[in-house]
Amino acid sequence: MRQSMRKFALASVAVLGAISLSGCVIVVADDDDFDHDFKASFKDGYRVLDRDGDYSTIGGDLDLRGRVGGDVSLLSGDVNADDLQVGGDVSIAAGDVDFSGAVDGEASVAAGDVVWSADTGGELSIAAGDLDVDARVGGETSLAAGSMNIRGEFRDSFTAEAARITFDAEVFGDTTLVAGDDFRPRRRDADYGRVELDGHFHEDLTVCAIDVDLSDSLRVEGRLEIWAEEAPDQNGSMSEVVFHDRDGRDCDDLLDNA
Repeated sequence: MRQSMRKFALASVAVLGAISLSGCVIVVADDDDFDHDFKASFKDGYRVLDRDGDYSTIGGDLDLRGRVGGDVSLLSGDVNADDLQVGGDVSIAAGDVDFSGAVDGEASVAAGDVVWSADTGGELSIAAGDLDVDARVGGETSLAAGSMNIRGEFRDSFTAEAARITFDAEVFGDTTLVAGDDFRPRRRDADYGRVELDGHFHEDLTVCAIDVDLSDSLRVEGRLEIWAEEAPDQNGSMSEVVFHDRDGRDCDDLLDNA
């Protein structure tokens, strides 16, 4: 899972780099992939979609509402999807993204700042600068960001890597959280490598960070394993806690050899 998240993050960076450096984009695809055959209206500045097939578009900023029965693929500037209902998968490479509604399939996003509040039936993968997630996710979740705030319900495994993580959610699968993987970044603020942890974890939880704060209401039914510079106060309800002194080492090395 950790390797999958890294591959997704690298692929996302490559896609965003190609977008920013290209003066134009040429796409070759079947006619059905494009948006010239769909029902749409405009209301309050939003394009209101109503179609059974797929919706794909390349362009500037997008403001979307409505329903798409198939997949949604967006390559654009900023994306604002307000209560958009998608019957298939969602793929977005954009500037900033604010997406609410529901996605029946999988969702993958590569963007700057991302707010994701769409319930997602399949896997959720996001690479972002600042990330805010508050959703129900049925499949595996893989997140990479500069900083992230996580809420909601996650029915499968969960993996996240950021400079800072605030977490208050319920997770039914194994969870790995990494904050401040590189212990010696060139620039480091006071919250770099900090994990603030709350919620309910039904399986094992692994955390590698510089500083870990455990809430009084935290519940971990499986094994809680922590790598950090200091052992946190053991607040909350935990069946088994194992602490390792990180001692200035990078999380990649520690977790790969665990």
